[in-house]
Amino acid sequence: MDWATLNNYLPFLRRYLPAAPFPILFIYCGLLLQMLTATSKRVAAASVVSAGILFAVLVFSYFYDWTFAVVWTGCLAGIWLAVRPHERKRVVSLFLILAGLMIASVAPYLLLISRLGATTGEAHFMATSHKPDLFRLTELFGVLIIALIGFLISRGRVKSSDPTVVFTLACAVTPFLLFNQQILTGRSLQPFHYEVFIGGYTTVLAAFVSVILLWRSLTATRPAVARILLTVIACGAVLSGSAEATLMTRRQLSGNRIRDDVRPALLRLAQIARQTKDGSLDTKSVVYAPNFIVASSIPTTAPQPVLWAPYLFVFPDVTLVEDKERLASFLYYKDVDFNNIDHFRLESLDNEQSYYLSSLIGRGRFNPRLSVNWQPIATDEVREALDYYRNFVATFDRTKASSPLVSYLLVSADDPVKLSNFDRWYERDEGERVGNYILFRVQLKVRRLTSINNA
Repeated sequence: MDWATLNNYLPFLRRYLPAAPFPILFIYCGLLLQMLTATSKRVAAASVVSAGILFAVLVFSYFYDWTFAVVWTGCLAGIWLAVRPHERKRVVSLFLILAGLMIASVAPYLLLISRLGATTGEAHFMATSHKPDLFRLTELFGVLIIALIGFLISRGRVKSSDPTVVFTLACAVTPFLLFNQQILTGRSLQPFHYEVFIGGYTTVLAAFVSVILLWRSLTATRPAVARILLTVIACGAVLSGSAEATLMTRRQLSGNRIRDDVRPALLRLAQIARQTKDGSLDTKSVVYAPNFIVASSIPTTAPQPVLWAPYLFVFPDVTLVEDKERLASFLYYKDVDFNNIDHFRLESLDNEQSYYLSSLIGRGRFNPRLSVNWQPIATDEVREALDYYRNFVATFDRTKASSPLVSYLLVSADDPVKLSNFDRWYERDEGERVGNYILFRVQLKVRRLTSINNA
């Protein structure tokens, strides 16, 4: 396992998305089980309507949750009808009602999607591929779960018609369809999100249920083996949780400290944005933060736009060309110099330099998980990116300095950075100390500059 490519925290809690809709998906799944097992028509009807409402919430919350729900629902319906054919008429009618509610939710969503910018698909790394994807961890666990359930059914330890068994099998089969739908559709959109932010949890849940079924079977025949199995699984869970809470979160510690330290300054920015002469909210004054972690934190608190941030390119009104130009300005103001880079030894770069350079080559090139068509960065691509940046710096002028026009500079008081290029074009006020940061109001210098430093 490559720990460097994994998320450094509990994945579903990385941001309000997918954290907020995460429990809703599980409630949705529970409502479907209640719908199928209810003996009262009233309870079944209430369950299907409630599930439809929650599905609508998922549609307008997180793409990977609602598409997971669609596939899981299809798997649940298919398996249920296969193992409980005597309920076909009732079950089909319930799923038809649910399907109608789901279509009613998805239709306006698709209409909104059709109005997105032309580069949205490219910015989100939509890939064209028919290549199968069969060896992800959730799929491998799915195979083991299916095999275990099959073994228990063949030995008569569980019944295939048991709702718990059907639920478990649906969770185990769903990843195969999610990671291989591109075989038919020819489209793939960052499929690792299914594995990291939802599929991993549902697969673990299915594995847990499978183990409980196995443990119950062994308890009746081999109680000693059942106790050993439970002990091993409990120890494995503790070790896994410890690794999640220590080894991986430790790598995120420095970034989290920066976010905490800059919070007062961001609140001050938000306060300033509300203090305009006409009483309107200031959403035009651009902020330049040389620290990319700070830059990425600004939109979470303050309404002012940023010169550049790691996720700027995903906004539909920002083209990839504009994103690249603003990244180049960000680096130029920061006095970043790529002159001594060895084209053949990129692995010697630190993480920040590597991220900047790969982003100049193409967004997403730093992360092989973002696209099924990802290719390693070639030497020619590095050369082209460096030539682009050198030319950008050499031709930097007043027009570039004012597009966009920067109004605020936010820097750490304890870790000052070299900003000689920025100071060539902008003049600062005395600055305002807010916590561990200094917020400067800046304006473009009036005098015309005739010489610039080639980075």
